[in-house]
Amino acid sequence: MNELLNKSGQQEEKQVFEKDMLFATLDTSVRQIKLEDNKNFLLTDTVGFVSKLPHHLVKAFRSTLEEARNADLLLHVVDVSNEEYRHMMNVTHATLHEVGVEGVPTVYVYNKADLAGIPYPRVNGDSLWVSAKEGRGLDELIEMIKQHLFSGHVTCRMMVPFDRGDVVAYLNDHATILETAYEEEGTLLKIELGKVDYDRFEEFVIGK
Repeated sequence: MNELLNKSGQQEEKQVFEKDMLFATLDTSVRQIKLEDNKNFLLTDTVGFVSKLPHHLVKAFRSTLEEARNADLLLHVVDVSNEEYRHMMNVTHATLHEVGVEGVPTVYVYNKADLAGIPYPRVNGDSLWVSAKEGRGLDELIEMIKQHLFSGHVTCRMMVPFDRGDVVAYLNDHATILETAYEEEGTLLKIELGKVDYDRFEEFVIGK
């Protein structure tokens, strides 16, 4: 999360506490990741997954983990340098199943590939080998996230009259402008945007 925040140029105060210790993350942290093309998404950092939790902690952890049921995409981050990483993955799968998280698309992010002596960055289907500390593999991770989250985006051409500068301003802030030209009728845009905004401004669409 912190390296993605760094990559998107967001303030240091938005970063979350990180330390190699048990229960370093006890609260769920949510941050908005803003991409260069005006796409953005909410990234949630859950508590860690631990096998054989004490009974009195199970209920508290369950409430945070259940948020994963409403996710559009899960990033299963794995410390691939740990010899027990496959067991840790099994614990995570079992815990998600216990709280009813099923059928959510998942990307497996094998972190610390540099310490494991594994070639990186490397993509194989929905699996990705990275070194977050080195910042290597983050571009590939962002592309995988975009493929999952924004596959429903629409590319089209819009003609926006000059007296609707508010629409052009909104689209510049919330959509990906691919081309801009100024015609007699108004501002001609080739644009990529989400379905909700497409429906909202459909009156200006002149083609795809």
